[in-house]
This record gives sequence, C-alpha cells and structure tokens, in this order.
Amino acid sequence: MAIDLNTLILKVRMDLSNVPTEHIDDSQILLDLQKASDFLDLVLADGVTEAQLSRCLIVLGTYYAYVNYISLAERQLGNFPQASYIRLQTYRQIAFSFISPLSRIPLDANLSPNEKALSRSGGIAFAITHSTLDA
Repeated sequence: MAIDLNTLILKVRMDLSNVPTEHIDDSQILLDLQKASDFLDLVLADGVTEAQLSRCLIVLGTYYAYVNYISLAERQLGNFPQASYIRLQTYRQIAFSFISPLSRIPLDANLSPNEKALSRSGGIAFAITHSTLDA
C-alpha cells in the first residue's frame, strides 16, 4: 500500500500546533515522514490497513519532527523550550501506543526493539533428509 507522504505533512503540522511554523519547514517534515515510513516498514505486521498505517506515519512523523525542533531550539537558544521534554515524552508515548499493537516485533516504550523479548523467541529448526516413503 502506497501512501503519498506529502499528503500527511499538514496533519503532522497540525499535531505540532505548539511549534511555530517557521521552525519546521515542510521539507523537514517530509524527511521525518520518510524516516517514519522506513521504520514502520521494518516493524509493522502484515495486514495493517491503510488507515492504520497512515495514523502510525503521522504520530511517528510528529515525534521525529519534534525531536528535530527541540534540537534546533537547543542550538539556537542554548536550552530546551519550557515543557519540551514532557511534550517529547508524550509524542513518543502516543507513537508507541499506535505502533506497538500493530508491530510484529516487541517494542520498548522508547520505540526500539525489546531485546529481551526477542531473545526469548524460539528459533525454527529444519533439515532436509531423504524420504522414507516410496514415491
């Protein structure tokens, strides 16, 4: 399923309504949506609907765009804007709540693969042998 990421830029911008428009341009949001798309291609299970994928792209793209915004603000202002750390955690939790139920691999709350859960996954063993049945 192919979603045009350009159509999601406005929705990400709406989620980032507390960020001044001049601090994040559309090309940066598009790059963040492309990163989100690449990540979701790796983790989402088969059978995800287009609406689910679109919403996951928006919330993860919003989180990535906000990370870029606070990095820019820190460079320009020398510190984080008030409450940005709380907003960053909130955007990450929202993204996790949308992506985690649809993920084929277990994720931690910081959106990275849960290594412990993955290491408990059993492997699949198989071998090729001669058949004992006459053909």
